[in-house]
Amino acid sequence: MKTKQLKLLVGLVLGFASAGWVTVVSATTMPLRQEQPANQDDESEKSAKQQIDEIIATFETRMTEFSKEYRSASEEDRQKIIDEKLPKASDYSGRLMELAKQHADDPAAVDALSWVFSRGRGDEASNEALEILLRDHVENEKLKDIVLMMSFGNPSQKIQDSIKRIINESPHHSVQGIATYGLAQFYSRVNQYQGLLDDPRIANSLAEEDLQYIEDFKLDPSQHEALYQTIVDQYGDVEYRNRTLGKLAGGALFEIQYLSIGKQVPDIEGADLDGEAFKLSDYRGKVVVIDFWGDW
Repeated sequence: MKTKQLKLLVGLVLGFASAGWVTVVSATTMPLRQEQPANQDDESEKSAKQQIDEIIATFETRMTEFSKEYRSASEEDRQKIIDEKLPKASDYSGRLMELAKQHADDPAAVDALSWVFSRGRGDEASNEALEILLRDHVENEKLKDIVLMMSFGNPSQKIQDSIKRIINESPHHSVQGIATYGLAQFYSRVNQYQGLLDDPRIANSLAEEDLQYIEDFKLDPSQHEALYQTIVDQYGDVEYRNRTLGKLAGGALFEIQYLSIGKQVPDIEGADLDGEAFKLSDYRGKVVVIDFWGDW
């Protein structure tokens, strides 16, 4: 009877194993089954999207794990955790680039290229991904997910030209709008960099041609203002991250028109700490320090 039971148990275990189940069996009845290497044909049977999604999901999972460990670590251990466990986009971008090239006509290729560009901004793979996106996918609506990212990072002639190309060649109203807003933001960033070039850390971080571009850059404030006004007038209804470009550009436009150096600030009316009514214009011609504060 015991022999029959043992045979039955072994038969059931083998049956589950052949069906793909992972079964833990006592060492007294059967040794643990060692994990077999994945069949190389498995990858070829997956679609490009499945393979790309899996690579990106793996990175995101490891990034989440890293973040949890980093937050729970002591200050003295955090640098070690960064050095040893921070996931590097470069470890994933090579395979994503390979898949994007192998499946150039697959819509998922844009997802892979966009990820490589946004995660590795400025490195060789990122630059190559951007070149392929502009060469083969400039009319793809998904470019709206990365075009604003182009305005971040070190300014360059190449980035300016890339954003302008998307504005001119994309057939999608939303992409044109976000790209136009990105261009306006890019110009603001170049202006910021011009005020930072005295810092050797900033200047030394720039390629020579990018440094020259920033030094030579000139944009009349009225042109910058007109660009934001175009966004409000033509692309104000375009949504971006739960807001509209109209609101985003409107805020920037208000800053240019009223809060820039040399501009007349809008009047403010209120009550002082003693309850007396006052207006900011009452102090015109005097040095005024305004402190906005609140108690929540």
